[in-house]
Amino acid sequence: MKRFLVLLLTLAMLLSSVPSFAEDVTAPAETPVTTERVSPIMGIAGVDYSLDNPNNFKGKASGTSVKFTWSKVSGATGYLLYEAKSNEVWIPMGSTKKTSLTLKNVSKGKHTFLVASYKKNPDYRTSYYASVVDVTVSSVPSVTAPENLVVKQTGETQVLLSWRAPENAKSYTIYRSTKKSSGYKKVKTLKKLTYTDKVPKAGKTYYYKVEVTGKINGKTSKKATSPVQIKMKKNFVPEAQPTYRALLIGNTYPGTSSQLPGPDVDAKSFAAMLKTMATSNYQVTTAINVNASQILSKIGTAFAGATANDVSVFYYSGHGVQDFGTDYHGALCGTGDTYIRVAELKAALDAIPGTKVVILDSCFSGQFIGKGTAAQKAMDDFNSAVIAAFSAGTRSEGDLASSGYYVMTAASLQETSVSTGTSYGKPVGLMTEVMLYGSGYNEGNGGYVGSFPADKNKNGSFTFAEVANYTKSWIDSNKPDGQHTQLYFFDGTGSIPVWKR
Repeated sequence: MKRFLVLLLTLAMLLSSVPSFAEDVTAPAETPVTTERVSPIMGIAGVDYSLDNPNNFKGKASGTSVKFTWSKVSGATGYLLYEAKSNEVWIPMGSTKKTSLTLKNVSKGKHTFLVASYKKNPDYRTSYYASVVDVTVSSVPSVTAPENLVVKQTGETQVLLSWRAPENAKSYTIYRSTKKSSGYKKVKTLKKLTYTDKVPKAGKTYYYKVEVTGKINGKTSKKATSPVQIKMKKNFVPEAQPTYRALLIGNTYPGTSSQLPGPDVDAKSFAAMLKTMATSNYQVTTAINVNASQILSKIGTAFAGATANDVSVFYYSGHGVQDFGTDYHGALCGTGDTYIRVAELKAALDAIPGTKVVILDSCFSGQFIGKGTAAQKAMDDFNSAVIAAFSAGTRSEGDLASSGYYVMTAASLQETSVSTGTSYGKPVGLMTEVMLYGSGYNEGNGGYVGSFPADKNKNGSFTFAEVANYTKSWIDSNKPDGQHTQLYFFDGTGSIPVWKR
């Protein structure tokens, strides 16, 4: 089961190293700080009276970015930044373990911000006092051109265009010409990040531009890419491309004593992330609150038609079972007190040809264990039960380990695997949130992160190793509640692409 953190001043805390803001801005300030104040945080649970507030809180605006700095607080784990929407409403904007933080794309006008320190000892506690500062932004945010426009021939007269979303984008318009500097005609206006175009003739050279349209402070703004050239080849033979399929399960168990916040958001967010990718042939099935037999049935239908060349992703967010000494240990929980044992999941997925990716953001249910090393062992045992089944050393025919499996599981040091409220207030699974963030998708606001941190070689293709190692590395480094992520690559490298931008 998962734990939802509800304190107002802890909503952004667990994501201190997965910010939706830049950490360093070196441009000179255009607008100085107007005032600095110190205010008590009154009536908020978790206040630590011994923890000092950050001093020397300053904010400098450069264009539409604002860089904040403050002095280090002894004993603080990190710092929380909020913006005032009224005298009583403060909106979380981010958190960091550093003594500086930069917000991008801040609207024109005067803003009031607050920074508080926090520590985990053992629970998250905020300082009683928080520093407050006013900052005035004089520039108006604008949209930027789509990034990384790629034009690829996929047929005799067919091309696939893909690009990355800039901030504030609402729609995109594709233009085509046979000349680089003139003659562009509108092809299509759309909201997706990919488009397949059919050109008039084979063997000719074409130029493409993509223009983004966005609305900033009520005003429409547009920006286009530079032209990208493609020379169409005659007698073109396309490469055999794998078909990607995903089955995304999110069980919240509504109306029961074990109801969870977040798994439905996780599954739907995963689907939304895949739709932003240029992997145009992704076939996505999302199922919320389904029982064991329905999950097994959907495995058969969602991955129907898969071949040895294809990639199938099975994702599950919900309860898991800890029941030592039985074959139910490591089982997934369907609704209505139904269960899928690891062996049953193995058998169902064994029937699917090709590469399989298994991502489980779950932990045990049915018991409530204490904190500390005993809890860690219980979680490790749970994960080990799953990983062991997916990486058995016999390498016998039909064994998952010899059938192209990649596995990632989540666990927690404390009672449950971690569910957190993002800075936008949505309950989500931490492992899933970090994974999606690394793929460029902000689960909190459903928008573009501004980068693709998991894409280590920046080639636009996310391998399982890149996504899994980014997720594990972030969680291992930050250790919110001691959560650990376990991985298994059947080939030892995890080099298979799982989605592409």
